[in-house]
Amino acid sequence: MSTLLELPRIENELKLCYSKTLDCKICFDTGSNVDFVPSTLLSRFKDKGFAIEDCEADKNMIFSDGSSVKYNQCKLITLPLSPFCWYRSLFYESKNNYILLGRRFLKKYVVVYHRDKIILQDNHPEEFNVLVPLEEREGKYYVKLSINGRENSYYLDTGHSDAVSLPLEDKQYAISPFYEENSVMYLANGDKIPYKDIIEERGLLEIGGISKHGPIEYADYWNKPYWFNPVIAFSDFMLDLKNNVLGLIRK
Repeated sequence: MSTLLELPRIENELKLCYSKTLDCKICFDTGSNVDFVPSTLLSRFKDKGFAIEDCEADKNMIFSDGSSVKYNQCKLITLPLSPFCWYRSLFYESKNNYILLGRRFLKKYVVVYHRDKIILQDNHPEEFNVLVPLEEREGKYYVKLSINGRENSYYLDTGHSDAVSLPLEDKQYAISPFYEENSVMYLANGDKIPYKDIIEERGLLEIGGISKHGPIEYADYWNKPYWFNPVIAFSDFMLDLKNNVLGLIRK
């Protein structure tokens, strides 16, 4: 087992880490099957000598809110993430201020999240003693967990804004007080969609024999009923899409 890349996490932005080599933020997003690059970074990358080619595209993307966007252009970019980690892929331009690397990238590595850094490794580490199986369906990943004693299969999305999201009708099973709030959905291409949701203050999350209380979102705006983001729910965990497993609790 070897470390291919180590990136510091950004304080108060749990989903993001920082690449000194690229001089930009990165989000590893299991909720996207394609990669995105901010339009504002392209000129900087060209100045650094990165290989960038213009390509024609014919891709209709469907985002988390069910909306679709047609892309006719993309960029073929080679990113030198480290001396041991080069990544060549088609990137679509976004309005975000970070690079988004989706499932195609994540299937190549084992991603280990620490409180202060994210490490990419070539093999499965042995430091986690709770391993939760992931189910792959049509290229997407799902995990079984329970909220307030009710088990469902949750879509694994490390780009999602909340730890757990459920349909509005499920708020009838809440075990703690809840309140309404105005939220913003951040799509992979950088679009921001305002919506209303309900937050349960201290719902019960159970996964892999682990129980913890925390905020639970209820909303009907998503194009899937149940969502789970371990980046928000856990500070330390392992994501291994090569072997379809989520690692929780270090030895």
